[in-house]
Amino acid sequence: MKLAKQDRILFFGDSITDVGRDRTDFFDLGKGFPLLVNAALQAAKPEYELESLNRGISGDQIQDLIERFDVDCVQLDPDAIVLLIGINDVWHHVEDADFLDPKQTKRFEAEYRTLLTKLQQVTKTILILEPFVLHEPSDRANWRASL
Repeated sequence: MKLAKQDRILFFGDSITDVGRDRTDFFDLGKGFPLLVNAALQAAKPEYELESLNRGISGDQIQDLIERFDVDCVQLDPDAIVLLIGINDVWHHVEDADFLDPKQTKRFEAEYRTLLTKLQQVTKTILILEPFVLHEPSDRANWRASL
């Protein structure tokens, strides 16, 4: 991701992005990777005027990001977007009878493509982070198959 001297970076996603951010503080980055990435960028490029914003919301699925797109993307006018979303689309449906049905995969893909198309209306600089799940507890093996 190439940055300009004055860029606004938007971190957009779910709880892995949110990580306890104070939603009453417009600039709070939470306690997770947006905070760490921002600190690393500020240290690496102190001459740049970078502004980082965190708009992660715990529990969100792709459809939730689509629904809050105008408020959390268009109105913030970011130059770059860091996107991490998808794990909740898996775990919210892991108990469904059709969990591994290809139709569900197609639905997920369609919603993800809709989100990416909308994000491209705001900026061409989008860093997509792959949703992940840890190996423990052991029931997460089903999740990995879906991811």
